[in-house]
Amino acid sequence: MKISSVYSDGFARSVGLRKRDIVVGLPEPIRGVRKFDTFLGQLLARYQPGDRVQLTVVRNGKRITISGPFPKWFSEETTVP
Repeated sequence: MKISSVYSDGFARSVGLRKRDIVVGLPEPIRGVRKFDTFLGQLLARYQPGDRVQLTVVRNGKRITISGPFPKWFSEETTVP
């Protein structure tokens, strides 16, 4: 899954992703994930707020592992009246 943008207060920044990174693992390989919603579902199934997230990415042609905290705000529910 290619990262097309990174927001200053977003999940990508909190775990160290950069624009144009290609996420290829969690750290095991992920296949067929092209949409952020699918990727998000996999993250929510694995991590709790405060957990250290590890991602395998291709950055500038090199495969690296990055990590960062899974943010609390990312998993909070919101309700609509």
